[in-house]
Amino acid sequence: GDERQYGFPGIDLPIGSIMRTKYLEYPEYHTSADNLALLSPSSFQESFEVVCGILKRLEAARIFRVRTKGEPQLGRRGLYPTLSTISSRSVVEDMMNVLAYCDGRHDLTWISKHLDRPIAALGTIIDTLLKHDVIDEM
Repeated sequence: GDERQYGFPGIDLPIGSIMRTKYLEYPEYHTSADNLALLSPSSFQESFEVVCGILKRLEAARIFRVRTKGEPQLGRRGLYPTLSTISSRSVVEDMMNVLAYCDGRHDLTWISKHLDRPIAALGTIIDTLLKHDVIDEM
């Protein structure tokens, strides 16, 4: 792999590798015998799912900070409902809870666990807050 070159002084890029079998540990490595026939559909699917899980966890590790001092005004940004209902109350409550932890120290994984809310639901809130310039990504 090229990880050593990318991590060399003067370059210092954070590079890693994800592999089922480490290079040099199977005889076909770097030979003309190395081909896709060595892969099974089930192992390829399993590897795909592992990589997707890693990427989801990395995305959830994003950290945000509120752009205002004190609680932001959601109404002037069109984020506060004009009609109060049970569902709109829940949406605002979730948004305010997320904002309470967008302090530049807590990542989305921590916020999700702390609020006992799925990351996917919080991701939607984060996207909305970013779109309306309420928070910044660190």
